Amino acid sequence: MARGSAGLSEDPPYGAVEEWKSFRVDVSSWEDSEPVHLRLTTVVASRLDDWGLNATAVWTGVPMRVAAAVVGRGDALSTGAKPPEEALAPDPFVDELAERNIVIEERRLA
Repeated sequence: MARGSAGLSEDPPYGAVEEWKSFRVDVSSWEDSEPVHLRLTTVVASRLDDWGLNATAVWTGVPMRVAAAVVGRGDALSTGAKPPEEALAPDPFVDELAERNIVIEERRLA
């Protein structure tokens, strides 16, 4: 099982996980005049064994590192002081997070 995708009901591996962070975002909107409800979730585990970081540092640092790499490659959507949704393409950003074991799962509930 990939780190970051473990279910909350499972015990963390002995000695390898200092903490877990879980996040859930519910989004309600309209699509083609129909109501839509999406739920996005992730579980982030500490990376003590290879990076020496607890889950808080992983959740904070990895997205910042990915964003800095996007800007450094010249792949940002725009320049200047912008919120992330204006500067970063969401799908490639989420894909790069998954490559670093921060897997965001999306479910359509309605």
